Amino acid sequence: MQGIGAAALLALTAGVASAAPLQVVEITEIISAGDPTPSGAGFFSADDIAVDDQGRVATQVDSGAPGGVDQVIRFDGGTQTVVAEDGQALPGLSIVPTGFDDHFEIRNGLVAFNARFASSDNDAILIGDGTATRVVAQAGVTPLPFGPGTATSYSLSDAEGFGFDGTRTAFVANRINDTFGNAGVYVEDGSGNIARILDSTEAPLSPLTGTAYTSFNDAMADANGPGIVFVADVDNGTFGGGERALMLFDGSTLSVIDVVSNNNELLEPDIDGGMIAYQTRVGGIDRLNLFDGFVLTTLLSAGDMLFGEEVTFIGASGVAIADGVVAFLAETATSGLGIFLWHDGAFTEVVRNGGQFDGQTVNGLSFQNRPYLADGFLAFEMEGASTGTTIYRVAFAEGAEVPLPPAGLALLAALGGLALLRRRR
Repeated sequence: MQGIGAAALLALTAGVASAAPLQVVEITEIISAGDPTPSGAGFFSADDIAVDDQGRVATQVDSGAPGGVDQVIRFDGGTQTVVAEDGQALPGLSIVPTGFDDHFEIRNGLVAFNARFASSDNDAILIGDGTATRVVAQAGVTPLPFGPGTATSYSLSDAEGFGFDGTRTAFVANRINDTFGNAGVYVEDGSGNIARILDSTEAPLSPLTGTAYTSFNDAMADANGPGIVFVADVDNGTFGGGERALMLFDGSTLSVIDVVSNNNELLEPDIDGGMIAYQTRVGGIDRLNLFDGFVLTTLLSAGDMLFGEEVTFIGASGVAIADGVVAFLAETATSGLGIFLWHDGAFTEVVRNGGQFDGQTVNGLSFQNRPYLADGFLAFEMEGASTGTTIYRVAFAEGAEVPLPPAGLALLAALGGLALLRRRR
């Protein structure tokens, strides 16, 4: 019988080596408290933050002090571009916003955002680059399919109610025709054509057992696939019993991916390449979940160990997914809140309260600013001991596989030497 050489043993072992954590390769400070903004005032705070796969960052900036100028700004390297400003006509349009809701998307330098106008019922989803602005849908103006007809009276004020994939915009309309319980999910194709995916005039899909859809939330379009994911409440869902469902439209078929009931929660999904990341809270236990197109898996639960500490909370402000990487906020019993990445079974810690980041102590990470993600980039807001409120962007990359310890390599080499000696004999 011939022995197995050391090279063959190493090759077999490499096939079962564990995946390496992602590595943060660059930290970039985008803007910090007191830094100037295009309005001429100092940066005060930001709302939700988005990043694209070229590393451009978009957010709403409150400048000066509370009550100061609100601007939607795109950061591209050292350049700040005003995409929209309250009290000023939108570039290329005559309409003037009075404020902005707390959700932004950026793809290929185009920023999607929700603007408010003089009437609280006259919101719009807009896409702009600082030189031109396009209306996706405007309440009171843009007709939407609803049941057998159309409606122009509806609300777009849900701050997490749309998702932009670079061309299509998936969005939610509620309180259609001024009636609570009337709602719909729609997709705009980038050329002004709006199609209905689902609305409350239709009967709930199996395995849902309720009698009617009562609201929709958190519509997101896949930038690397045809899918659109959203959350549906049936008979009031988490707001009063009933059911809350995670639903997927794949371009032709609508399906139910997951359901929670009896006042449990299912929160803010994200989709990329057909993979859906989302959070549930069932029986008071937080879970971070991944649907890969075929199988539903729980990646992390409260009570699990993460870097040697027990997880007590997974951030309710949602998760993000891009190129197979999941970003999320979690809290542990000892070290508090942190931002983490998951990829191919391995976790990476990016930043944590009380830890050191960019040479300073971290005093806070916002629950309201979920960590937006793109291929190779993550952007978030942090309270630093020396800089105060700061928006950061980190670039990350895959590391090498986890190597065997020196003792293991020595053992394999010895076994290989014995095998060669047996062959000579």
